[in-house]
Amino acid sequence: MTVVFFVISASSAPAASASAALALEHGCFSCHGEPSRGGSPTFAQLSRHLAKYKGQTGAAARKGEKLKTDDESQDITPHRMLSSEKATLLLQWLIDGVAP
Repeated sequence: MTVVFFVISASSAPAASASAALALEHGCFSCHGEPSRGGSPTFAQLSRHLAKYKGQTGAAARKGEKLKTDDESQDITPHRMLSSEKATLLLQWLIDGVAP
């Protein structure tokens, strides 16, 4: 008989669902969902690209600020309108691997 145990972090599961809800609330899925719109990368593509930052302290906050201010975001109004806190939550969700 084989017994398999799964350990789910209580702190990360609510954060992930909260970030998915945040993305939904701010309309992020309209451009970054499946299929994407206007050549925008999908959440899955963004997550794969940002996975290299997993475990790096402060990476989500740095990338969140960059999202709001950098030319890389192509001056997209919804990106600029995010608070620093919400941008950080969304970026952490992407870094951790999205599961919309």
